[in-house]
Amino acid sequence: MFQVGLPVIVAEGETYREGVITGYQLGGYGGDRYEISYNDDSHTTNVKRHQLLTLAEAQALGFETDNYDLSTPEAIAEMLDIHNEWRAKVGVAPLTWSDELVEHSKIWAEHLLAERDMYHRPVSQNPHGENLAKATKRHMTPSFVVNLWGSEVKDYDYESNQCMGLMCGHYTQMVWHETTQLGCAMAREDDFEIWVCSYDPPGNYAGERPYPMVETTALETASE
Repeated sequence: MFQVGLPVIVAEGETYREGVITGYQLGGYGGDRYEISYNDDSHTTNVKRHQLLTLAEAQALGFETDNYDLSTPEAIAEMLDIHNEWRAKVGVAPLTWSDELVEHSKIWAEHLLAERDMYHRPVSQNPHGENLAKATKRHMTPSFVVNLWGSEVKDYDYESNQCMGLMCGHYTQMVWHETTQLGCAMAREDDFEIWVCSYDPPGNYAGERPYPMVETTALETASE
């Protein structure tokens, strides 16, 4: 039996859609049925058990090719490449992957998973920069996580070096020009997942800008 909150792939003829189980009815005429909320349009429908695949099953069969964790070289490359795409927009040198930072991130991700919560490691225990993301009742890809942080660019004003009253620290850490290394980890159980990225050297120092002034056209591109 699948649990409520589990992300799944639903087979609809020759198409496959990602959704989340929101309810179920066991037994009865026609066998077990599950209520699914689709990720693309939030439409809810009931489907039979044989139409459902876990993401791991769908990937094994070739129906789903996205990365939903950091367990493969391809997923790690995706996480690193998307970071570096954001950095390139403001003329900042690319990051390199650090296994040491991966282990550092993994410890904290597993701690947060055990608590089903999201908060930063105490500064006294963390010499690195840190970005966090969590999801419930869905699985995120590395690209989704990084672009979620990158979307904060719209709230960052370079001239005043302020976040316009909103949050933009995830973005500024990603593009911090003195940061050279990145290592990330994710932890998942049932319908909860947490992503942690660590950066070295850390950024987001008060009063400092994340990167030197670049051409206006580059800044406009970064905010698109």
